[in-house]
Amino acid sequence: MLAILMALMSSPNPAAASERLPWITPMDYPAALAASRPQGIVQVRLTFGGNGRVTGCEILKSSRSSILDSTTCALSQRRGRAKAGAPRVQVLSHRWTAPAPR
Repeated sequence: MLAILMALMSSPNPAAASERLPWITPMDYPAALAASRPQGIVQVRLTFGGNGRVTGCEILKSSRSSILDSTTCALSQRRGRAKAGAPRVQVLSHRWTAPAPR
């Protein structure tokens, strides 16, 4: 089992190219960043338990905003789901774009 997880952790994932995590919406852009409006791509390694829920999140590539990075992990752990089955690890990316100023 450990060998399978290690192989998954080192394998590239074509899903990372989408750069949008389906459980994060534009409305999730942190209000604390409204003035500075940083943008960027966060690459994460998500660990999914057998029930399909995210059990771990590690930042592999930062957006250069600690708030965007931590928000990506927090939302992934709260909302992220995958098909139930064997525990697995996936590398995914999310592109944060700042909303238009109001």
